[in-house]
Amino acid sequence: MKIQCSVLAFLLFFIQKIDAQTCLPNGIQLKTQQQVDNFLTTYTGCRHVLGNVKIMGDDIQNFAGLAALDSIGGNLEIANLPKIETLAGLEGIQFIRKNFLVSGCPKLRSFASMRGLQRVSGSLIISAHEVSGLDSLEAVGHAIYLNSLGRTKNLVGFPSLRVIGDLDTIGYAGLFISLNDSLETVSGFEKLTHVHGAIRFERNKKLQKISGFSALRTVETSLEIMMNDSLRIINAFHRLDTVGFSLKIGFNPNLREIKGFDSLRYIFYELELDQNITLEDISAFDHDFLLSQLEVTGNSKLSQCTVELICKKAPFSATRISQNGSNCQSKSEILAICPANSVIEKEIWRQSFAISPYPVISDFEIKSPLAWTRVAVKKPTGKILRVFEFGQKMSLGGLPKGTYFLEITPAQKSPTILVVSVIKSK
Repeated sequence: MKIQCSVLAFLLFFIQKIDAQTCLPNGIQLKTQQQVDNFLTTYTGCRHVLGNVKIMGDDIQNFAGLAALDSIGGNLEIANLPKIETLAGLEGIQFIRKNFLVSGCPKLRSFASMRGLQRVSGSLIISAHEVSGLDSLEAVGHAIYLNSLGRTKNLVGFPSLRVIGDLDTIGYAGLFISLNDSLETVSGFEKLTHVHGAIRFERNKKLQKISGFSALRTVETSLEIMMNDSLRIINAFHRLDTVGFSLKIGFNPNLREIKGFDSLRYIFYELELDQNITLEDISAFDHDFLLSQLEVTGNSKLSQCTVELICKKAPFSATRISQNGSNCQSKSEILAICPANSVIEKEIWRQSFAISPYPVISDFEIKSPLAWTRVAVKKPTGKILRVFEFGQKMSLGGLPKGTYFLEITPAQKSPTILVVSVIKSK
């Protein structure tokens, strides 16, 4: 009996302690410095706010009264604080369950005080500020929006960040850097390996160079670099293996050189190089990789198109080439220069396969006049999920919807193993 009473007393103490550490399931708005200063005494022992926290007010100068907090169960929004120069007081926060939003703090120069923040499960949305100091952030569950960053010239991003987006947010997650009038260079993101969504650089007027992203392997949907008026060089994405939908580089009037993409093996749908009127060098794509559609148009100084990728794709209807420089005006012009080799033979081998039904719901079959012996179903990251031998019933049933790759082993020795992409729709 005494033991039971002791256990019960301990459980009651533990529950009371947990209850004391959490507060505000409906959230709170802090509008004055006095409210911030009194937080610890008003909500004694609270370390985890269950709801949203919104901080906005003309007289708020510091966040020292919030120093005991270690996590936020909803959104953390910091907005319209003209006197705030630092985020000191928020260094204990390690986890934000929803979104972290910062805007309207003109004197804020760094996020270094939030050195404890490791994960934002929703989106990180920063506008009108310089971005530095989130050195411990390892994962963002949805998206990062870095828009209208004020006077920021050099974005050296997020040294610990490893992943953006979760599998259940494919198509809506990503990294979006746009509408930054002062931004000149983007680098960093050196530990980022996977983006379960898109990456987009768009309408950054003074952006001259994109580098970094040296560990990035997978972009689940699209990578787009569009309408950056001053962009001169792309030297990034050297380990990028897979783009789940499209890679678009277009309407960058001063782009001269593209480096990187050395390791690229799969683009599910389209590569588009469009209206980069000073582009002269596309040797970054001088290797073979999976691609359904190719468009190279309006690059008026591009006269060297006989890279391996274009020579391989030029004979097929899904390729569009026009309005480039001399020797790159049409498919026929390019084919007259391209060497006749096994590259085109391999593409003919690839084009001979069809997946039915498409998109796949569950069971599927491969239709081809050519013989094969084995099919491996892979995630875009390369992980093998299923293996089928010739004659076996093939199915993606039980797998979540999304993009997968089928690695097909031919019966003959040459060409070598073929990889085709497939969408599971339900």
